[in-house]
Amino acid sequence: MMKAIISSLLLILYSSTAYSAESIAETTSSTIELNANIISYGIYAIIQEGYSERTNAGVSITGVNSQQLLMQTDSINAQLETVIGFEFSLSDSTTSPQELLTFITTPPKAILNPNTGKFLHSIVFTRTIEQARRNPFLGYRYEQPEECIDGIWRFQVLYRDKVIAEKQLFVNFDK
Repeated sequence: MMKAIISSLLLILYSSTAYSAESIAETTSSTIELNANIISYGIYAIIQEGYSERTNAGVSITGVNSQQLLMQTDSINAQLETVIGFEFSLSDSTTSPQELLTFITTPPKAILNPNTGKFLHSIVFTRTIEQARRNPFLGYRYEQPEECIDGIWRFQVLYRDKVIAEKQLFVNFDK
């Protein structure tokens, strides 16, 4: 099962609070910018997992309440159960905490799901800025042999279709 690992903020179920289209339109029409800084990247240990959900593409998204950087590196020798990714911080701004961030993980080539015969070209999901501020971490845990693809794995965080954080990690698997 393909699994993206994200911080606890991303594990939280969608809020039941309703927001009017007018209030969202007012916020999104402004010129407020949001920036992100990469804090660490490389290989991580997941200390505590949180909520798990499945995307429409059948990918399992697991929230992480706590992670620990094991090695900061751009070049990773990986095996099954290795977790790679990056931690980031968001700049303080007056941006509405209910605006969405888009998280994208792109493998070097499409992953073939042997159960469905479908290819997964990237993992894409959204979370609110409020959720993303709690423990911003975007990563991937290799759980199946078909996911173990050598090459550059790209992790991106987007705000209003603009990349605000991106990290590329070169991964090599011991075959």
